[in-house]
Formats: sequence, C-alpha cells, structure tokens
Amino acid sequence: MKSSHLSTQSPIYIIVGGPRSGTSALALVLREQGIQMFVGSDSPDLDSPSGNQEDALARLVHNRLMGRNGLGKICNWDNPRYVLGSNPDAVQHIKAYINFRIRNHTGSWGLKDPRLSFLIEPWHMATQAMPVYWIHIYRENKDAMVRSLIAMLPAKLRYCKDDQGLYRLAANWAETYVLAIELGFARIGIQPYQLTYEELLTLEGQARLSKQFKFQVPIRCIRPDLNRKGDRTFC
Repeated sequence: MKSSHLSTQSPIYIIVGGPRSGTSALALVLREQGIQMFVGSDSPDLDSPSGNQEDALARLVHNRLMGRNGLGKICNWDNPRYVLGSNPDAVQHIKAYINFRIRNHTGSWGLKDPRLSFLIEPWHMATQAMPVYWIHIYRENKDAMVRSLIAMLPAKLRYCKDDQGLYRLAANWAETYVLAIELGFARIGIQPYQLTYEELLTLEGQARLSKQFKFQVPIRCIRPDLNRKGDRTFC
C-alpha cells in the first residue's frame, strides 16, 4: 500500500449521525453539489424518497470492523460496539478503503453511514493527513426520531402490542448513537459542523450550509412539502 495515495487534495465529506437523523437527506444535498457519494444499488429504499444514500462497500467495512471489535459476536448498527482509534486493524482497513476510492475517483467525495458514529476515532486516525469535512446532523425532535426507529423494527416485535416497551427499546438504541458521537468527537478533539434535520428543511438552514461549504448550486433536492410521511421521510 503506497501512502502517496492518501495525499489527495480533494476533500472528503464525512457525514455523522444516528439512524433516522437526516443523514440521507444531507447526502442527497452533497450529491446535488457534484460530490461523489458512491451510493449503493439498494437505494432508494421504501422509507423515503431520498433512499439510504449509503456506500455498500463502506457498510461492509464498518460491519466487519464492529464485528471484530465485538470479539466474534454479531455487531452491526443494530448491536453496535465502539471502536477505538488505537485499533490498528480498524485504521488499516479504513486506509485500504480510502486508497481504493482515491485510485478510482478524482475530485471530492464523501460517505454517510450511521455506523460511523462508532468509528469516528479510527476514521480520524486514517485521514489525519487529508482534508476532511466532518458534518454532524441530528434531530432536534428526538421523539420523532424514536418513533421513526420503531417503524423500522421487525414486525414480530410490533405485534407484541407493548408500545411503552418498544419506545424504550428504540430510545435506548438512539441514545447509544448520541453517546458514541459525543465520545468520538471529544476524544479526537474536533468540533464538526453541526446542523439539525429540522434546520436542513428550512431555507435559512440551507443557506447557512451552502455558505459554510461554498456550494455552487442552489439546493433544490430538499423540499419540506415532500415530507408527506412525517417522521420517516428524508432521513
């Protein structure tokens, strides 16, 4: 592996946020600006017109790293485990992924994956010599996020009719992502650009985002009137 591959001058946009927090909507905005997001063939999904907006290869790498960190247990975004930056295996896998992207693409690119919430440290270690924009998006309305997560739970769980139990399950799930993100950015000493999902749906929020990253194209892909499914759309 040649380290020169990691000396690209084109920035990487790393979107960090829990599931149903607006990460896909933000990825859609970056794609509209011509930033390559390597969206997998399984997008869009049935939950929102913005789809998953995720890189299938990145998901594979992240699931593998989280599984290794779980000492052989199944660990993915449903059963996440925090990965430290001191984990050399994680850093090398991420560098290999970055090298692959740089060899096959010129220009700015980015990725979005909720699993990144638990991999902030190794990603920071792998990209220290590179220009990186960290963007953290979250929901101001936490209740809406929890109810959106409940809708994603397997049907067999919803059939139990234990609404309070399901709410606690989804709320605890969401909280693990919040805590992991806070811990990750605190440990690497970086303050990411932050915005809320609700802000992204407003013209003022879009203007602030455009100014921060010097977007050249007006944001047209995010329209609040398309939020017809309430909690679930545009996440």
